[in-house]
Amino acid sequence: MNTILRIFWILSLLIFMQPVWAAISVVITPAPAISITPGVDVIRQTVSTLMLESDQPYQIQLSDDNAGRLLNGAEGLPYRVSYNNGADFVLSSNSVVLESGASVSNAQRPLAVTIWGEDTAKAIAGEYHVTLTITVTAQ
Repeated sequence: MNTILRIFWILSLLIFMQPVWAAISVVITPAPAISITPGVDVIRQTVSTLMLESDQPYQIQLSDDNAGRLLNGAEGLPYRVSYNNGADFVLSSNSVVLESGASVSNAQRPLAVTIWGEDTAKAIAGEYHVTLTITVTAQ
């Protein structure tokens, strides 16, 4: 029987709005925890979908609390992120600008992760966690 690793995604949202008449709306729909088998790749698994609505210029940033690693105690697994079906990238402790624009209406944006099997092959069984912070700022 293969050891199973369970990944839990904790998403937080910060919205900064200026001026007060601006309307920015972001709804985050997180995916449930995912289970992976060590040695098996997880390719672009959707962990959340963002619904965007803004009638003014905006910017969306993403950061994580573990500099691109899923943690289980001291054990860590590297992972990559893709936003809106774009190229994969590694998060660091600095925020990454995901998107900015003049306005957006009724847009859905998937947030997906990739975890390579070679990284999970020797991982200990258990629950791995990361907190992703999405920051939305009115420009």
